[in-house]
Amino acid sequence: MKRPSYSKPGFLEDPAASSLLLFSAVVLAGFVAIGVGWKVAARTLFVGLQTPALVSGGMGGIALVLLGSALFSIQASRRLAALERAETEGVLDEAAALVEAVKAKRGLR
Repeated sequence: MKRPSYSKPGFLEDPAASSLLLFSAVVLAGFVAIGVGWKVAARTLFVGLQTPALVSGGMGGIALVLLGSALFSIQASRRLAALERAETEGVLDEAAALVEAVKAKRGLR
């Protein structure tokens, strides 16, 4: 019996896509932590119980948002630099091919 072959969706073909999705999830988890901290603090009027919820949810959430955003930005810039290097290599290869074609046409080779 032949097993069906599954292919990745088009957006996951990029090697950086999985890490970008992970960093987006970290940012989303940070916003969820902020929301949970706010919800826990809003349930009570006693400041002694609000403070730990705001500190852990708010500061922890902000830390996750900042960390995920920074890692996302770094990975995106590395991805763009790799694409730029690949395009530059393609242009250089085409230029070298043109130089070889001109040399061959003029009989310099």
